[in-house]
Amino acid sequence: MSDLAAMSVVTPSGLTRVVDRLVREGLVERQRCPGDARVVYAALTDSGLDRVSGAYPTHLRGVRAHLIDRLSTRQLTAIREALEPLTADCPSVHPR
Repeated sequence: MSDLAAMSVVTPSGLTRVVDRLVREGLVERQRCPGDARVVYAALTDSGLDRVSGAYPTHLRGVRAHLIDRLSTRQLTAIREALEPLTADCPSVHPR
């Protein structure tokens, strides 16, 4: 949860409130790390995945309309190159 708060630029208490609401709505569940009982993960439920999947097309259209389609290939390449080091520790971007 601490990592999630840091990555989302939300305070830990703010993240706890958001996760509490998502748990109440059945969109995420808290899961303990089997290797370290102090660690708690926020995991998407099937309902949460359905919600994300349903929102994705609208989100993608917005990103394209307000960002991607307004930049040249050169500008997009520069953004990718500038942001790439930030993903070095991200397993979803760089699977091991």
